[in-house]
Amino acid sequence: MKRIILLFPLLAAWQTAFAVDPFRDVVDVRNLPEGKAFRDETLWYRDNYDFILEAGRHEISGATVTGVKMRLAKLLSLVDAAAARDGRNVDLLLFRILLYFDLDGLSLPGEEDYGGKIVSEALLVESMSPGDYRAYWLLGRYYAYNARPLESIRQFQAPVDNLPPESLPSAFWRNYASAAAFADMPKHALEACRRCAALDASYVPEEDPVFRVSNHFRTPSFGEEILPGSLYQFQKRESGFGLLCRLFGIYIPVDKNWGNQSFGVADSSSMLVFTPEPIVTAGGDEITYTITVEYEAGRNAAFEDYLGARLKKYATANEYAEDLGTYPFTVYEVLDPDLYRPAGGFHGLVAFLKRRQPAVKGLAIERPVVSLFNDETGEPYYRPETAFDRYDGDIYYVITLDCCDEIFPEAAEVQKTFIRGMLFD
Repeated sequence: MKRIILLFPLLAAWQTAFAVDPFRDVVDVRNLPEGKAFRDETLWYRDNYDFILEAGRHEISGATVTGVKMRLAKLLSLVDAAAARDGRNVDLLLFRILLYFDLDGLSLPGEEDYGGKIVSEALLVESMSPGDYRAYWLLGRYYAYNARPLESIRQFQAPVDNLPPESLPSAFWRNYASAAAFADMPKHALEACRRCAALDASYVPEEDPVFRVSNHFRTPSFGEEILPGSLYQFQKRESGFGLLCRLFGIYIPVDKNWGNQSFGVADSSSMLVFTPEPIVTAGGDEITYTITVEYEAGRNAAFEDYLGARLKKYATANEYAEDLGTYPFTVYEVLDPDLYRPAGGFHGLVAFLKRRQPAVKGLAIERPVVSLFNDETGEPYYRPETAFDRYDGDIYYVITLDCCDEIFPEAAEVQKTFIRGMLFD
């Protein structure tokens, strides 16, 4: 069985993070077969579950592990026979998934692939009972423990998005917290820990390694100077590579073929300047252009006054109707015939956005990572030593296309696609 390779410490403590009580949390024992042989083996499983988990972590002798595997295989054969007679019994199928989990943990390389059975059985139950959170939960646990964060969060998120949070048990939220931490989504992990605490008075978040490792953010002070290396975390997501800047509440997609220049924080503001690949004109000329992403926190000026002050430097500024996706940007087409005169003059777009402080900082810009490590080098992707939280209050964003009229249509489309890939807190 493939084990998680973590960037974080406390791996030993986290290896039990996905444990559940099978009959309290997952399976309704009242829906299982009533025969004596089945009942006896089920009682053995219930009474020895902690011991089975120890065997899965290889904390007991090999001979004892072999005995546990034989007993689990016997119980699995009874479940298989019952499922052959009653293939629509969801609790029976969930019980079989739990047994697959246990046998998967005990398996050695080259032995039967119980992991594949977990996946196929869970997907079957999801299709049979799409409103039931339990199969999504179990499959999410499996993917998380096997270093597949993207698939794990998809599974956990399905019931989170579709069911009232209080209808999900505390153990679900604790498992989700662990999965979110493994997926490099610490704010989601912290929120899941808080959900767990709200449902289970015995759970103390501060005693949970997942909470302690995830709860490491520092809110910056206005006016504090911060170096560029402390601003951005490099991530590989399903959508591609990007820069996560929690300080200014933004996720920015990056293209490896683009140049970029980053700046530190001064007066609670900063920016990134991107140089996309040149655009080749009909005459064969290569013309370069830039897209600048600016962010400013703690501004006292009203947003409308801020826009007006920023637009004063352009000879002409006209509102530009364009749907840039989820966020309510205000966009202006800006021109200056005296700049870049040989190429038709300056012709750009400036997109403005104001974001108020969210109820929980950082959730909106998190997505599961595909991997924490560079596939080519094996090294972890860059993350700052200090994890800043978002500035308090409103943040203003300005995204400016600086190009000439000759390439404006093509460059404008690049900018629009770029903006649609961003996330804002």
